[in-house]
Amino acid sequence: MPHYVIDQVVDAGERVVAFVTVQLRWKETGEVGTEQAVAAVFTLRAGTVLRCQVLLDRQEALEVAGLGGSDSAGREPRS
Repeated sequence: MPHYVIDQVVDAGERVVAFVTVQLRWKETGEVGTEQAVAAVFTLRAGTVLRCQVLLDRQEALEVAGLGGSDSAGREPRS
């Protein structure tokens, strides 16, 4: 079963970008066998998730969310 580590969350109004590291662990030892950085763009309306788009490219995720500028990735994480 994958383990998800949330690295950063960026608020983009109706969209939220979550930068996540997906870890697959060895069953026998619990050690990380492999990991993959991904980004998920959630489109929200009235507190409901309308769409979730998972991308392997974090810059592309920022562009999908309307945050194409490179300085957007440096925003403070949101709890």
